[in-house]
Amino acid sequence: MFNSVQLIGRLSVDPVSDAFAARSTVTVRLAVANAAGFDGLERPEIVPVAAEGPLGEEILDCLVKGALVAVEGQLRTRKDQLVVFASRVSRLDRPATLPRTG
Repeated sequence: MFNSVQLIGRLSVDPVSDAFAARSTVTVRLAVANAAGFDGLERPEIVPVAAEGPLGEEILDCLVKGALVAVEGQLRTRKDQLVVFASRVSRLDRPATLPRTG
């Protein structure tokens, strides 16, 4: 049986670290485009994504709300909710550059 998920979307919130778990877990919410409904409006689906270990720390350090990312992972149940547990996250846009001072 296969369990594979690939999504492209924007982070709808800044990454959050859950330091209380047995393993450090970072969670984000990914806004993914959804097909237009009968009213013609497109509404995003908000998908919870979690990452553990070094990948989670990299997400926490490098990504911010609004970043365009590609996520690969598996669906798992966490607290009675389906969550994508990421095995790979790639940033698809350039990070905003800070203005130089001085």
